[in-house]
Amino acid sequence: MATQAAILDLPPERASYTSSVGPEHALQDGDPEQGGRMPSAADGDASVRGSTAFEAMKTPLRQNGHELEGGALVIIPWSFKVFYGMLTDCFPLFGYRRRPYMALGWATCLAFLVAMACTPIGKPYYPDPSFWDKENAHIDFTPEEKATFNESALNDGGKYVMMMFAAVGYVMSDVAADAVLVDVAQREPVTIRGQTQTAIYTVRTIFMVITNLFLAFCFNGKDYGGSYDFTLSFPQVMLVLAVCLAPVVPITWLFIQEEFFVSPGFRNYIRELWGVVQTRAVCQVIAYKFFSGVFENATFVSTDPVQRIWAKVETRNEKLATVLTYGIMAFTLMLTARYGLNWNWRAMLLVTMLTVVVLDAICMFSVTWDIVRNQFFWLGISVVEQLPQGINFIVATYVVVELAELGHEGAIYALLTTVNNLSDPFAKAILKQIDAHYDVTNDEISEDSRDTRMKVSATLFIMYGMKLFSLVFLPLLPPQKKATQHLKATGGSSRTLGFLTMAYVGFAMVWSVMTNLMTMYKSTSCLTIAGGSGCNKTDS
Repeated sequence: MATQAAILDLPPERASYTSSVGPEHALQDGDPEQGGRMPSAADGDASVRGSTAFEAMKTPLRQNGHELEGGALVIIPWSFKVFYGMLTDCFPLFGYRRRPYMALGWATCLAFLVAMACTPIGKPYYPDPSFWDKENAHIDFTPEEKATFNESALNDGGKYVMMMFAAVGYVMSDVAADAVLVDVAQREPVTIRGQTQTAIYTVRTIFMVITNLFLAFCFNGKDYGGSYDFTLSFPQVMLVLAVCLAPVVPITWLFIQEEFFVSPGFRNYIRELWGVVQTRAVCQVIAYKFFSGVFENATFVSTDPVQRIWAKVETRNEKLATVLTYGIMAFTLMLTARYGLNWNWRAMLLVTMLTVVVLDAICMFSVTWDIVRNQFFWLGISVVEQLPQGINFIVATYVVVELAELGHEGAIYALLTTVNNLSDPFAKAILKQIDAHYDVTNDEISEDSRDTRMKVSATLFIMYGMKLFSLVFLPLLPPQKKATQHLKATGGSSRTLGFLTMAYVGFAMVWSVMTNLMTMYKSTSCLTIAGGSGCNKTDS
């Protein structure tokens, strides 16, 4: 997520501050900034390559039927973004804070992509590709079929570790690039502030369209749960990604401009950062993002069987719908950059949330009660939902840049963008506990009885109720840039509030890492706090 810097007339120290855009563009107190040279080629392309790698690395995990293990390892580095931000803020390499970390991060990611490209893939978990059809249809395997499964594939954890280290490099570069983004975005005139970050998200989303087209047509073979006879292997996909990523390392070094930086010392840096974290503005926005996220991230745990069994969605069409989804998202971001930079944030988040809930409810209840059970209706609604969801996403990011402070851009941006993600495990745990009382199994969905429909409807009402309840926290979010700047200037600070904020954010960080690690082990992945259905029951 993103946000933007305080006070229309940015703080006086900005007047003498020079960074990636050069001294000739340094802020003058009280003047709208003219902006500088935006390193969008390197930053946008680099972000896209990283996103491409992440998406492609997730896909082959289906090969051995053990998605959560690799997925958990790849996700874990994202919980530590704030520490990456502190690293790039305070510890320059060769006198520079951003460029070396971006280059080092992409070099690390590249190295592990090459390593995965050189690693033999091994035999798949399902020896017969037709077993994927049975799994997608939620048909039980016979004992004879289970005896043919390649159980040793579940212990082949080497590539998962390499994925994690590739993600470590990607997150390092991503956080450093975000800090560059904040500095450049804060130099935009206030009337158009937000165009830079919207442009970068748009570029990344467009490349995600290309990514998913590549995966849909080149990595969709039967051995990987797809429908094509032809497919690239996992090492070949990693090689393609490595070739795409290789130019980004020199591009990053050559095109990112920044001034020589002398570290203020870790003790001084931490003292200043603690002062920023104590401010009412930062604590208030963190509270909004975290607590609204706990309810907004509520999901329907039976989505997959409903999609496969009732809506009869085919894998190929689902992937093509994903491509359309990213296309709609890119269009939405461009639309927002053109018309919505000065929209009231609260009003837009309210409207978009209500729109998404209504659209989703129409789809879910129509399928649940057999009013319309058509895969194109199901997928079409999800594509249309991206229009309000895209506006919701980008509008919610604008406040982050407004709050980032001089010298702490990386840490503050990383903290505020991580908080919403940290709330997700809590949302899943709460929904699992609630939905456990309804116990909707795959067999019940296949039977399609009235009782099952009532259970599904009840869980849907709970999910939508939680999403709507997230709007209760909307007053914590400033309505626009000027209000954010006013809150920074007049809101004051509180040590007690700062300690309280760091306490629940720290607990959420530990919880996130713990629950992700739990998903890696069969004995703990069944726990409800880890997203399972409970270790005393099995899903039929």
